[in-house]
Amino acid sequence: MESEHGLRANGAESGSVSFGDDRLLAGLVIAVLLCLILGAGLLALRDPLAAVIVLTSAALAVAGLTVVASRWESQRDSLLQTLAIAVEQGMPLAAAIEALGDAHRGRSRRRLLALTRYLQEGAPLPQALVLVPGVLPRDAELSIGVGWASDRLAGALREAADPKTPERVLRASFIPRIAYLVTLLLFMKFILFFVLYFIFPKFEAIFADFGIGLPRFTVGVILTSHFFMRWGWPLLVLMTVCELTVAVILPLSLTGWLEPNVFWLDRLFRSRHTAPVLRSLAWVVEGGKSLSAGIAILIRFSPPGWVRNRLTLTLQDLSHGTECWESLRNRGLIGPADAAILESASRVGNLPWALRETAAGAARRSSLRLEGWIQVLSALVYLALGVLVVVVAAAFFTPLITLIEKLA
Repeated sequence: MESEHGLRANGAESGSVSFGDDRLLAGLVIAVLLCLILGAGLLALRDPLAAVIVLTSAALAVAGLTVVASRWESQRDSLLQTLAIAVEQGMPLAAAIEALGDAHRGRSRRRLLALTRYLQEGAPLPQALVLVPGVLPRDAELSIGVGWASDRLAGALREAADPKTPERVLRASFIPRIAYLVTLLLFMKFILFFVLYFIFPKFEAIFADFGIGLPRFTVGVILTSHFFMRWGWPLLVLMTVCELTVAVILPLSLTGWLEPNVFWLDRLFRSRHTAPVLRSLAWVVEGGKSLSAGIAILIRFSPPGWVRNRLTLTLQDLSHGTECWESLRNRGLIGPADAAILESASRVGNLPWALRETAAGAARRSSLRLEGWIQVLSALVYLALGVLVVVVAAAFFTPLITLIEKLA
């Protein structure tokens, strides 16, 4: 068996499994960034039509990015199912992954063959997954690492491959809804910009030719549009950049292509880390290992960032005699109620069951909280768009009634 250093060297030499070689994904991200820069420059030069075309191209690139991320998510699900069946049936993992790779083409096939090669060279499955990044979701890699270290790989794989876990259900529904809201905001903003910039000036000129004064409401909307066209383009650029950036970050973060702890999402919904931590500890306890050993295993296989730092502090607390559940509560990884339940369960001897139930409850709470934020955001978006439509429609049709009366 090669050493970890040697395996990493081989991975670097192969050059075919790194994030940078995901050409389609990298191309879409670069296209979005370039379109944002170019669109902002065109708006600064007061060329709104060209800016709208460029920013629309960025929106289409975001839509393509979402589709690609969803497709790769389904491919990773099939790999998880294959690994779970292979372990349960006692099949060689390398042979099972190679057979799955024969059914794929392009990038997916290259990654699966690279994973097969590392396994054939003697790399443990968790280490092979590290050398082929992105082949599985982050939470699945954590479950596999913990299951491997605690001799519970089959159960961990079966749990990770379950399509009904709250995290996977949320991930499948959250990304399309956010993409829809961002797309709706973007195109409605472009339509409003087009109306204010191109239609209102001609509308004002027509009534001036007829010698008919406009209603005060319409005059107010026109003056507002003039002010916005002159001074409001930085706000338009900022809103567009934020919308498209969120639309890029969320699919890549939630599907594991980017480190989620780099962005605000990781700290805004801290409770979403409770479920994977507690589920992993359940496998560790069932494997007959101590809680300190379980925390050390979690630190080893967790991605760098907020969670690993808190787990490291928890391990230090345990070495100083602090109770595990008290430390996890103090570090913000579990709530007070969860700590009390787990403390009681550890005394009566049903800790693995309590860990899984607590993890399921934490996942449900996190999903409900995020669902509530989505509902609030959706209501605000629909309300804002409705108000804009009413204002623009009233500004257009009120003077038309006056014009018809004059001509009659």
